[in-house]
Amino acid sequence: MSSTQGEHCRVGTMWAEHPLTSLTAIWLLGLLASWPALSGPWVLDDVRLQDSILAIQAGGLAELVGAHWKEYLFLDSFGVGRPLAMATLAGNALASSAPFGFKAVNLILHLVTASLIWLFVRLLARTRYPPGASGLFALVVALAWTLHPLQVSTVAYVVQRMTILSALFCVWALLLYARLRLREIASGRPASPTAWLLPLLVLPLLAVLAKENGVLLPVLLGALELSLFRLRGNTPTRRLLFGYFGLTVFLALGAALWLLTTHGASIGRAFDMDERLLTQARVVTLYVGQILLPRLGAMPFFYDGLPYSTGWLQPPTTLWSALFLLGLFGLGLGLLRRRPLAAFGILFFFAGHLLESTLIPLELAFEHRNYLPSLGLILAAADLIGSPTGALARFRPLIAALALLALFSLSFARSWVWGDAEQIYATALAGPWPSLRARAELAQVLTERGQFDAAHGLLANAQGAGPRLQEGYLDCLETGRIGPERIAAAHAQLGVVLSDYDTTALITLVNLALDQGCRMPEPALLALTQDAAAVPAMLPSSRQKLLMYVGHLRHAQGDNAGAIGALEAAFSAFPVNPLPLLLAATWRLDDGEVDMARALYDRARAIGAPGRLDLDARFNEVESRLGEAPDEVRTRGAAKITDDRPTGP
Repeated sequence: MSSTQGEHCRVGTMWAEHPLTSLTAIWLLGLLASWPALSGPWVLDDVRLQDSILAIQAGGLAELVGAHWKEYLFLDSFGVGRPLAMATLAGNALASSAPFGFKAVNLILHLVTASLIWLFVRLLARTRYPPGASGLFALVVALAWTLHPLQVSTVAYVVQRMTILSALFCVWALLLYARLRLREIASGRPASPTAWLLPLLVLPLLAVLAKENGVLLPVLLGALELSLFRLRGNTPTRRLLFGYFGLTVFLALGAALWLLTTHGASIGRAFDMDERLLTQARVVTLYVGQILLPRLGAMPFFYDGLPYSTGWLQPPTTLWSALFLLGLFGLGLGLLRRRPLAAFGILFFFAGHLLESTLIPLELAFEHRNYLPSLGLILAAADLIGSPTGALARFRPLIAALALLALFSLSFARSWVWGDAEQIYATALAGPWPSLRARAELAQVLTERGQFDAAHGLLANAQGAGPRLQEGYLDCLETGRIGPERIAAAHAQLGVVLSDYDTTALITLVNLALDQGCRMPEPALLALTQDAAAVPAMLPSSRQKLLMYVGHLRHAQGDNAGAIGALEAAFSAFPVNPLPLLLAATWRLDDGEVDMARALYDRARAIGAPGRLDLDARFNEVESRLGEAPDEVRTRGAAKITDDRPTGP
């Protein structure tokens, strides 16, 4: 290397070592790469937040801290409820109901996490690289993670505030833990017991309260300890860490055993648990390719069309993927002594997927599952390429510059796609796996724009009950009626699995029928809804919703006994939600059957209301009417009540 080249290298490393310049580069490039996505729409599960957002914006702070504060701060059916993430979303709602502000806060939190990553990687790199080079290495890793196109969908998907916030707390804990361990090893003096509280207890708890993935933080800390520190240091610290990581292993084994015994062969999806685990070999291998060799065409965001594995050779890539992952994990173990940073990165990637890519019966694939784990592979690749010696040493700056330029370009291009709803779904449809979900969403966008022919064209060749039902919805908008042949076609395409798409489309049509917003053959619709509710593979909460709609349809036809029976079946399908009992109590009161209504109310009250506005309002209504009985109920008609209908899945 010439003296001029050496001088340029020294200037570059000095620049990268300076916190202000490095963090400015991270924030500036991160903002530029992601800014177009901030103008994008709400996506998928974002709609679950809409009612709360509108209520908070209308009522202000008084609404947020009022009687229903639990509903706004605890997300139903998600473990501990993710209150920290929900609190930040509620804060957004106080300012605006437009998606831009929510996505902007996601981006800010993403860049804060990237800044912590730079500090963390710089600290680790100082154990291997010269003082100046460690800052440059950390900057390259942090920028590669920040600008990776795979992160765009997480930042622009509002509900994944939960993933981002949980990752922030995890990286913060890793940084504090590494700093404590390095100081202890260097000085030989143990840190005070209180110094361990933040990384070992407080931050893991905060990570879990943002999203349940935070439970993996002790595992991530264990990978760090195994790779870089190996329980070196003083005796008190070794005892503390032996106890902490020993408890982690014990709890992890207990959780795995509980999951194995809780979920049987059927998990309410098209695939069973064995098939899910087999498929995850292909999915995690796909993730590795997306991280290390990113291509926009291989990042469709929608993965519902991904075929699942039914055996080690069905498809054959299942076995090859499993062997590849086994080899990658073995490489991580083999590098522990020679290349501890690379080893840590590989183990970090696998540790980050222990929850969502193993025994939890979630959907097969989602890009946000790589948000934090991707850091591991990026770190490993950077360390293996960025060795201070070897054949690639002289090309390191060029390789880093070209890689970052490519990542920035891909991320910026993907952000433009995420700035428009039609582009999001059209790009997904052009991906490697046909996605019914993306097709349905694009058809809905076209419908809202009045492009009915284009929407029909999208749905015409799609198979399944969902597309036929969505076509029926289009018929309603265009002609105000649905012909019996459309209902019959949907009925004929019911399978052994009912997807969220199928369920949502059916519920939309039933609501139109109940509200008399569209003329349709109600006996045929009732038969379809009954058979849909009997489909074997379905989540219990979805089965309950459909059975409640069976009750509504029967009640609208004057079959009160059948309606009450459907509500009892709905409660049995998902007995943690008392709404079917409360609705049955309301209908009993309409018929003047006070004693039966009171018995139903008492059963519902014994279960309790999980802080939901609809349940609290229904409890109050039934309680008030019971207090007025019997005179009041005998004068009431049996008018159809639509406010009690369950929301979509």
